[in-house]
Amino acid sequence: MTIALERHMKKSEKHGNRNFWCMLLIPPLMILPLMITVADGQSISFRSIEPGIGYAHVVSSDGPQSIHVLKIQLDSQEERLPERRWTTGLGDGRVYGLSTTSSIATDAAAALSARPIAAINGDFFTIARGNFQGDPTGLQIVEGDVVSSSPKRSAVWFDPRGKPLMGLVESRFRVSYAEGAGEFLIGLNEPRGEGNAVLYTPSLAHNPRDKGKLDFSTRTTDGCEFLLEPCDGTKWYPFKVGMKYPARIATVREGGNSPLTKSSVVLSVGNKKREQIPSLKPGDELTIVMETVPDLTGVNTAIGGGELLVSDGELIANPKSKDRHPRSIIGWNQEHLFLIVVDGRAPEVAIGMTYLELGKLAIDFGCTEAINLDGGGSSTLWADGQVLNTPSDGIQRRVANALVLVEMNKNDQPESP
Repeated sequence: MTIALERHMKKSEKHGNRNFWCMLLIPPLMILPLMITVADGQSISFRSIEPGIGYAHVVSSDGPQSIHVLKIQLDSQEERLPERRWTTGLGDGRVYGLSTTSSIATDAAAALSARPIAAINGDFFTIARGNFQGDPTGLQIVEGDVVSSSPKRSAVWFDPRGKPLMGLVESRFRVSYAEGAGEFLIGLNEPRGEGNAVLYTPSLAHNPRDKGKLDFSTRTTDGCEFLLEPCDGTKWYPFKVGMKYPARIATVREGGNSPLTKSSVVLSVGNKKREQIPSLKPGDELTIVMETVPDLTGVNTAIGGGELLVSDGELIANPKSKDRHPRSIIGWNQEHLFLIVVDGRAPEVAIGMTYLELGKLAIDFGCTEAINLDGGGSSTLWADGQVLNTPSDGIQRRVANALVLVEMNKNDQPESP
């Protein structure tokens, strides 16, 4: 792929993407393009925006395409870089909430008393207005707290050593009863149908920064709901992957739509599902089992995604999809992690990419692993205090979640969950 890397004038660097479309109209002699062939990502000149972090804006006449790339050194200890960590944030700080990627970045950093460095929009989500707007489609873990489950969908996560990994993740969250004699699968913080059961936690509706009493509920209809409490001396919230939590039924509520406080944990069971399990009553003890396949025990940060693009350096993207759209991807190799956004839906300057083109692009940048995230109007790359790409909606879309890189305050670092 032959590309043109614009050497921005200082004024353009300062204002970032706001001047990009205007720059395309400037006579060629004024922008001095550098024609190069991408082989492994090392051939592109990245402008340093932070120690160990470079940014490149790549323009290709083949398409045309407009590509924004952050190249982030993975091992910060080698070069004695500032202490950094990856985290995820929720729109408006809650599962059923939406915010811009930039707002999620600043809020997620504030929750850790940290400084936001970079962010990219995350998972697909329920975009339609209604009770469940903002619900992420797949897995999400926020500082060890599992806030969204995955029905065997792709995700990217960071192991306890900070190494990025990706793959299909299946949530096997369940409740066992009668001292383990029986059990049933549960969803987590999602719409509950008549034939299933869902566990609702404070993350569904409560932002940790909320002040005062706010009215939230499970937003369910019919069925039966059980307000749970921890067994004596048991610490059980936030819920972490790989853990088992003994619980006791405090109260039973018929009809659904139970109130949710900042400490409520509610098990909601649909009418059809209720017929398949024994009668449960106040005082009965249950065990909540938070299991995933593969086992993500100890994972502090995870976010759902879409198409798997590259694995072990091999292109695995779906070649059948021919639609071109704006795209967001996360990719990496042994040394660097790449946040990449491809602009689109602007035929004269950026048409977007197919999954296959996207996978080839990730390989061109040197990625041995890469995963697609939510795209279209959601695609947003934020760093250096600004949005680096040009969102196709004309403004930042409010999204469900984002992956965020923060710099920790050495004097105020939280304990690992």
